[in-house]
Amino acid sequence: MSGREIGLAERARELHVLIVEPSRGCELGCRQCVQAASGEVKHMSAAKLKAAINTLAGHGADPRMIILAGAGEPLAHPRVGEFSKALKEHFQNAEVYGFWGLSGVKSEEELESKMRGLDGLVVSVDAHHLARFLNQTRGGKQEELKARVRSKPTAEAKKALRGDVERRAFLTTLGVIDKLKWALRVCKRNNTEFTYRLTGPEHERKKMKSLVTRALNEHAMETGERVEPLSWISKRFPRGSAKGAKRSKGNMSLFYDGSFGLGRAPHDSDLQL
Repeated sequence: MSGREIGLAERARELHVLIVEPSRGCELGCRQCVQAASGEVKHMSAAKLKAAINTLAGHGADPRMIILAGAGEPLAHPRVGEFSKALKEHFQNAEVYGFWGLSGVKSEEELESKMRGLDGLVVSVDAHHLARFLNQTRGGKQEELKARVRSKPTAEAKKALRGDVERRAFLTTLGVIDKLKWALRVCKRNNTEFTYRLTGPEHERKKMKSLVTRALNEHAMETGERVEPLSWISKRFPRGSAKGAKRSKGNMSLFYDGSFGLGRAPHDSDLQL
């Protein structure tokens, strides 16, 4: 057994958090993303996932948490629902969470299909995602959204229509809120935990949190069910506890190409409000 294999075996035996990267790259191409320049989206194959599971199981791995994340949009993978179920079947003591950056899913029905096997969904909301949504609402999509705003002549809508920049930002916001409400409804139907993650500078995080709160409030008005905003970071990694867990022997990453790497646990140093 090589030194690398010995190291992998030791890490597997101590594994607590496994971060799985189903896809690398996504359709948004946010400006801060190191993968955006390539313009490619690469998906993990079922064969590579199976081989990785067998390798970890062969070394006695028994993770307590599996996170579908990485340098891409996890839920953009066409077979991500199958992957989640396979991970749950092999690592029965683990909770499986999936991150969703609000892209790669075209309908509530598709979202529900891709969430099969998840114990929880973490919606990642940030200004970079909104900026890319804004670009995607030009042309026909933007006209469609403008019509939606005009059909609801609220004071907020009228104000948004007065200025080009304000209007486009408002239209984009509508699409984001719709997707947040998809997630809320799917989580409710399947008894899946709904949480969110905010990224970026503090002033942007506050703005993004207002979007999440608005979606929750609208959902409550439609269903009569009150949903409290819940940050996944603060729930899973209370303030200060994640600092020492960012890199430890208990964390590993499985990349889209089937290779393993040193894991980096999510932490709240730049995320929590």
